[in-house]
Amino acid sequence: MANLYGVESEDDCRREIDELLALVEQARAQPTKDTVGALNSRLTYYYKRGDSQKGRNQMSRVEESYFGAAVQGAYVERPNLNERSEWNSALYEVEEDLQYYRPKEPKA
Repeated sequence: MANLYGVESEDDCRREIDELLALVEQARAQPTKDTVGALNSRLTYYYKRGDSQKGRNQMSRVEESYFGAAVQGAYVERPNLNERSEWNSALYEVEEDLQYYRPKEPKA
């Protein structure tokens, strides 16, 4: 199966999105250019990999439906490093996008 980000299953997707959510939490707990920059860097990396027809063609179904959509939304909302006064609201928006596209846990 083709995949761009190494996300082949919903479990993989939850793990990857949870890693991004951990970066958001770290940036909220310690809002510095380093922590916010680390989140922005990761989002930019993922976004640029998927922001082409070639990248989209390489996405697995889960990447296209969940992870790619989460990254795209979060990338658009990412904090501007030069606008510190807006970091909190931008981090909230990033968190909302990531949580929205995070696949639900399977029922026990």
